[in-house]
Amino acid sequence: MLRISTSQIGYLAVGMKTLARELGHEWVDPERPGLDGLVRTRRHSPEYCCYPFRLALADCLSALERGADTIVFFGGKGICRLAMYQAAQREILAHEG
Repeated sequence: MLRISTSQIGYLAVGMKTLARELGHEWVDPERPGLDGLVRTRRHSPEYCCYPFRLALADCLSALERGADTIVFFGGKGICRLAMYQAAQREILAHEG
């Protein structure tokens, strides 16, 4: 059984939570990031990263601290760097262990 989580940006978490439970896995809700979480992500994030990047990274760090063993990343297309978040966040989280 996997312990799955994702960032709470947008509505991805709503569908992923339902899907994970239907497949028999446990869902881990990250804490909503406060100032402490955002300050912590500043240490891990490149200085040019936007606020949504840091919120998503704070969610991932919180979920891992709460016992998640699988993080579902989101991505997409377009001009916003949101499409590339998952690659950068994967590297940052792997570097942090």
